[in-house]
Amino acid sequence: MAKPHATFYTADKLSRLPRVIESRGEGTLFSKGRYPTKLTPDDLPESYIEVSSRVFGTTRAWVKASGAADAAYKPMRINHMFKDDYLLISYSGEISPVIGPYGCQDFEGWDLAVSGNSIPSLVLALEKYSGLDCSGVRAAIEEKRAWLRSAHPDAYRLTFAEPGHSADLDDIDEDVFAKYARRGRIDPRLL
Repeated sequence: MAKPHATFYTADKLSRLPRVIESRGEGTLFSKGRYPTKLTPDDLPESYIEVSSRVFGTTRAWVKASGAADAAYKPMRINHMFKDDYLLISYSGEISPVIGPYGCQDFEGWDLAVSGNSIPSLVLALEKYSGLDCSGVRAAIEEKRAWLRSAHPDAYRLTFAEPGHSADLDDIDEDVFAKYARRGRIDPRLL
């Protein structure tokens, strides 16, 4: 059996168009979403984390959390947590902040971007399997959480309040990672 080496694998073949599935897989994976392999999800080592991200369309994907050199978090100031945010991963060097073409902060030097609710699991996996110091990423996530709380309290309540419990903002002021772990949104192997 071939040894997994790609930065990510998908269950379906992705088109060259963003987030479009070209063909359905038959149980084997596609390296980088394009190249057929003989690997199945069971063949991947523990350091490959299953993610759900619109970057990969509607297919399942597994991202390599080992061998990463750097990570950065790119939040979007919108009324929800993680949906339009990106965790940027570099496997070859440092990720650098730059000013984008429209005057907004952007980043260069990244190899893979993941969006959505898989971000907290992937941060923990990068810390565990790559030994990365993700304190900057964690601080940026906390900054986004605090911003969401003050700018969009109703959206914050929907995201962080426990069903059937108090929706008072002071009662739901909690770390994102703790909240996601308690709700079962983080892979237990990473805790």
